[in-house]
Amino acid sequence: MTRSIELSDNVQYVKGVGPARAELLKRLGVETVEQLLWLLPRDYVDLRQIRPIDQLVEDEACIVRGRLIGVDFRFTRAGVPIVEALVGEGASQLAVTWFHRRDLRDTLKVGEEVQLTGKPKSVDGIWRMTNPKVRPVNENTVTSGNIVPVYPTTEGLRPEDLKSYVQEVLPAADRLVDVLPLSFRESKKLPSLAESIRSLHEPKDEHEIERARDRLIYGEFLEWQLALAIKRGRRQKQSGYRIKVSSEVDRRIRRLFPFPLTKGQDDAIAEIVGDLQGVSPMRRLLQGDVGSGKTAVAIYAMLGVIAAGYQAAFMAPTEILARQQFRVLDQYLRQSRVRRRLLTGSLSAAERSETLDALFRGEIDLIVGTHALVQKGVQFHRLGLVVIDEQHKFGVRQRAEMLAQEVPPHQLVMTATPIPRSLAMTWFGDLDLSTIREKPPGRKEPSTHLIPIPNRDQAYEFLANRARLGTLGIVVCPRIHGHDDLRGASDIFEEMRTGRFKDIPIGLVHGKMEEHAKDEVVRQFRRGDITVLVSTVVVEVGLDVPNASIVLIENAEQFGLSQLHQIRGRVGRGDQPGVCFLIHSAETPESRERLLALAATSDGFELAEFDAKLRGTGDTMGTRQHGRIRPRFGDFVEHADLLQQARDEANHIVSQDPSLSDKNWSAMRRSILRRFGKTFGIALVG
Repeated sequence: MTRSIELSDNVQYVKGVGPARAELLKRLGVETVEQLLWLLPRDYVDLRQIRPIDQLVEDEACIVRGRLIGVDFRFTRAGVPIVEALVGEGASQLAVTWFHRRDLRDTLKVGEEVQLTGKPKSVDGIWRMTNPKVRPVNENTVTSGNIVPVYPTTEGLRPEDLKSYVQEVLPAADRLVDVLPLSFRESKKLPSLAESIRSLHEPKDEHEIERARDRLIYGEFLEWQLALAIKRGRRQKQSGYRIKVSSEVDRRIRRLFPFPLTKGQDDAIAEIVGDLQGVSPMRRLLQGDVGSGKTAVAIYAMLGVIAAGYQAAFMAPTEILARQQFRVLDQYLRQSRVRRRLLTGSLSAAERSETLDALFRGEIDLIVGTHALVQKGVQFHRLGLVVIDEQHKFGVRQRAEMLAQEVPPHQLVMTATPIPRSLAMTWFGDLDLSTIREKPPGRKEPSTHLIPIPNRDQAYEFLANRARLGTLGIVVCPRIHGHDDLRGASDIFEEMRTGRFKDIPIGLVHGKMEEHAKDEVVRQFRRGDITVLVSTVVVEVGLDVPNASIVLIENAEQFGLSQLHQIRGRVGRGDQPGVCFLIHSAETPESRERLLALAATSDGFELAEFDAKLRGTGDTMGTRQHGRIRPRFGDFVEHADLLQQARDEANHIVSQDPSLSDKNWSAMRRSILRRFGKTFGIALVG
């Protein structure tokens, strides 16, 4: 009698695998039968859409088969690798171009038959495809009638092999634990987990694929939103400091600002003041575009807390930003009696010890610092409020560490990178949201110009001429040292210092410099002793130099759209409007579309939505947060409707059963604890 396949079985015992191929599967993260079942197809080839070249329809996705007549590899003037091929089928021909695909130079051979999947365009009477998916046609290629799954591969394993192995273990899908109760699935008309897995590996049609994918996406989103709902429920049961901001305190705080607050700032302050006097500690996310005045709102909140006799902490992700914010706070608080101090990693041992002692004794009202604020030995006397600036540079756990006080303090996290609503519902779903949309009156919008790399000298000539008249400018590069077709900050600095800019004071700053050296260069730039600053993305946030009005961004296509928007926001903060040059080698339609969108608008919220839709949510924020959990199946923007459904359902479930104690939800409870317990600080009892 043959033993049934168990989920925990080592994959080497699957028919056709063996020890050698098991090692290859390990590269794909597959060591057990269960992991093999979860190796879902990354795509599908719908062989029902195969179309002869002479019957192509413009912009209609299809599959084309033909023989390679010619293959050419070259670089553009900007150094971008291009592979061009001509594919023939009978008397018809299709011209194909791939950008950034060096690998195809060695894999495409004249005379071989290939299968292309993409959208054709007719240009001057010639059919063309750009960046289509390509695969060889061989004896294992299915030729008609089916929807064929395409699996992730690794060297030594063919897609056909993976398909065979999956077929062997599909019966074991019935043993997978489904975290969604049967009664819940029936009420929502959702397929079971086993049915969904089988449908994705052996689809009958597109509808079946879509239904199975939606089931997995919705299930994951629901689990995520249940975790957030439970966390919100736990927080609402906590007791925090109840802080009332009186009308007299309000008057004294507003007197410190040399400008009237905008309606958006006033609305955010009203929401914060309401939170501060509530029973539960505030957990609020304040988002606003570059220059919208978030810092003034944070200062108001901190002074309101300090006036009530509590301490406030302001945490920034870098020393440059911490010093910048301390300088701003110091300027606003010159006429106040607030005792303030800066705590960073560059303090001497004696300075750090003295600062920590004063903080513990309550002799410091406001502390500004970097990650040093969450290091061992930092103790507060009576911490009432934590403000975290540029929150996307911190992770969930780092934020949690700042709240680990005997009485949990209020928390305000801020971002100048506008977040699409769907992302806010997930990454920061445990926080209430305040948004400042308008900018202070009189703020001039920057002009943005796209400059192809061959024409970059025009931008540098403009910068040099303005710099000789005293205008401050910035040159930003994606890396410190040059690599392939990318120029590095150090290379450009040397070129400028010995060339066109040799009579102009210039400086260099990058992330590998010592903090004190970095800070000194920025100080010189702020004073005007340095006229042009060459930098990496360390200036993305925290550089506030009103006299800087020109920025050149090298290889702009290498940056995220929100990053470019942030960098552009470093200039034009004074009397002169900002000018931004995007020096680029944007060869692909997508990269050029992103840069054109940046040139078309200075609205960060509009750009954030555009970027999320164009690129998905994987890297919208421009950085991978420590502690952030990413979806395995869906996309927060593309599947925003499923996300909203999951959020609404999760709130309803937790309102009825705060700990998911119903036995029908026991599998979901265990999964939430395993995936989110440590990150979100969730402990389900009962």
